[in-house]
Formats: sequence, structure tokens, C-alpha cells
Amino acid sequence: MQVILVSRHLKAARTITIMPRHLLATLFVFLALVFSTSALFSWLSVHLRLPLVEDLMLSLQQQEAKKTRDHLDNNLQLMATRLGELQGKVLQLDSLGERMSNLVGIKRQPVAEMPKPAQGGPYIAASMSAIELQREIDRLADQVDQRSDDLAFMELKLLEKRVKDRLLPTILPVKDAALGSSFGHRSDPIAGLRSMHEGMDFSADPGTPVVVAADGVVLSAAYHPEYGNLIEVDHGEGLTSRYAHLQRMDVLSGALIKRGAQIVAHDPVAMPETKHCLEADFKGNPEGLKQVTLVDDPMVATQDADALVIVTEWKAFRSPDFDLLKAKLKNPIIFDGRNLYEPQAMQELGIEYQGIGRHN
Repeated sequence: MQVILVSRHLKAARTITIMPRHLLATLFVFLALVFSTSALFSWLSVHLRLPLVEDLMLSLQQQEAKKTRDHLDNNLQLMATRLGELQGKVLQLDSLGERMSNLVGIKRQPVAEMPKPAQGGPYIAASMSAIELQREIDRLADQVDQRSDDLAFMELKLLEKRVKDRLLPTILPVKDAALGSSFGHRSDPIAGLRSMHEGMDFSADPGTPVVVAADGVVLSAAYHPEYGNLIEVDHGEGLTSRYAHLQRMDVLSGALIKRGAQIVAHDPVAMPETKHCLEADFKGNPEGLKQVTLVDDPMVATQDADALVIVTEWKAFRSPDFDLLKAKLKNPIIFDGRNLYEPQAMQELGIEYQGIGRHN
């Protein structure tokens, strides 16, 4: 770029050529002047304490301090809220734990507290720092974890208690029946001599339904020379019950039976005959008939069932859709009275399989 200077003081016009280096040098000099002026102004402000600059610096410091305080206040407020939530949860868990302890029958030992020495002085509220709040939150979080573990243990004990209650014979096997002979010594009805009666006799009409008094597994269902048709049920922990003098037996050895169980059954061939037999067997006992439901679709019979029991070996039962079957069952358990399936294949499918009469 060229600049031409014309003046009456000059004999001739002068031409000045401006190169890029001249522009860079001018820019550098300008920036150096600005920086030097700013540095000089700052030095004078600090040493001479100019009011305008002091007010500006103080305002900036106050704004930064206010932001820091607001941030800390918000964090402390969140921590205090979390602390209150944890305190409420600990109280809730304590109350729930006390109720569960009473249900389970576990006496919770009170924590022994050391006697405190005498203390005096007026109450003066003291705020907690962020570190103290965090420590209190950690302490309460540990208490919540401990209470949760206690409740999990009580839930396990409550489940064990419910299982034991289900396995303890507590209902009469014959409904509305008169008691013939109780347990204990009696005069033998045949010999007329004093004898020990190791059971209870119920007087009822022939064909009256007999139900199991508690959940269990059928150990045997066969004829006995002294008891006639006899079913023996194992309730676990060495407790068994016997049902003797039966007109007929409708269970298989190894079957899992449950008091008050609802049965949904399907048979591809014998449904009409089954319905006729059930109506005849439960004649006069409509409640018993309500416990058995007959369906036309085998998969409907497995819907939300606690287990599947197979007692026939029709071709339709040999290769079902196991994925669908597993999805429909509440618990993937199969009791196979005909040994239709291979235990290893069932295990790979995630199905608990019990083949009646063979080692799985």
C-alpha cells in the first residue's frame, strides 16, 4: 500500500510505501502500549488505593463469595434434607422390624446403654458443618443397611414359620365326622382288652372324602394287612401321617399333595368320563368338587400353576412347547409320574424335574 503526501511546505510530493511488516509492527506497539497502560493503572490502583478501582475489585470479590456461599448453602440444604429422610427411614424400619419380630416370635434384645454422667447448662443451638452432616448421613446410611439386613433375616424366619405351619397337620381329614376313638389307651373293639390306639378314628359314611391334614409327599399308597387301604404322607422333619381304612386311594406314591389345593386337569381322551366320576365321587360335597377344574386345553391347565403333575402318557404330552410351558407355570416344576422326559434336558431348560420312581 502506498501513501502520497502533498504539502506546500514540500517542494515535491512524497510517496510512502507501507509494507505488511509495518502493519505488524504498528499492531505490536499498540498492544504493548495497552498492556503497559493497564499494568501501570493497576499498580497505581493498588499502591495509591484509588476508590473506583477498589470498589470494582471489592464488588467482584463479593459476587464470587456470594456464589460460593449460595453453592454451599444449597449443598447443605440438600444434605440436611437427606439427613431428615434417613432419620425418618430408620424410625420406619425400627417400627416395621418390631412388628415383624412379634410375628416371627423373635425377641429383639435392647441395646445396653452406658449411664451418662450429669450434665448441665442452657440449650444453645449449634449448626452442623458440611463434614459433620456427611458423617451423620454416613452413620444413618449404615443403620439403614443394618435394619434392612435384619428385616431380610426376619422375612426368612417368617417364611420358615409359614412353611412349618403348612407342614403341621392342623385340619381334620374328614369333614363333619364324629370321633370314634381318640389317641391313647382304649378297650380293643374285637378282643375287649386294654390296648394302645396309635391314631384317631372318624365315623363317616363309605365314600366320604378324606383329605390330607397338611402339605407333604406321599410315601406309600397301598393295601396294608392291618389297616386296609393305607396312605402314608411325609410332612418333613420326621413328621408323618397315615390315612387308613380307605375305600379307595386317588393318589400315587411320590405325589406332592397340598391341603386345600386347587387342581386344574386336562386329559385328551377321558374328559367326559372324568367329569362323570368326579360328580359321583364328590356327591354331597360341592366344596370338594369346586377344587377340581377340567379344561380342554393343556396349556390352560398350566396357567399360573404351582407345579405340573403328569399321570398319563398320551402322545400329546410327549413333546410340548417347553418354553411356553415354563412361561405359563408360576414355578417351573414338573412331577412326572410316567417319566416322559429326560432329567438332563429338563435341567438345561431351567425346569425342576422330578421323575417319580427313578433317580434324577
